[in-house]
Amino acid sequence: MITIKSYIEEHFREPINLKSTASHFYLNSAYLGQLFKRRYGIYFNEYLTKLRMDEAKKLLRESNLRIYEIAKQVGFNQAAYFVTQFEKREQMSPSVYRNQVNDQE
Repeated sequence: MITIKSYIEEHFREPINLKSTASHFYLNSAYLGQLFKRRYGIYFNEYLTKLRMDEAKKLLRESNLRIYEIAKQVGFNQAAYFVTQFEKREQMSPSVYRNQVNDQE
């Protein structure tokens, strides 16, 4: 049986969220949120965003995709929201991140 964490790891590129994931597993979303936090020590949305950001950083390093293309590939419908979330976590824009990584090579 697929675990919830495995499901998130397989589907993070899609527009999933706590509610849709809970529905997939026939659970109440509040219950799933509590269960996930207790089991893994991280909130569902925080984990989902971390997966998306890790993949985005990989794509920024390894591809020439535009920022909006990367945003879409990692599950963000709005490029502006992706940039905001990236800046919040990395203290720099995706473009600056890409440039810094390229400068180090």
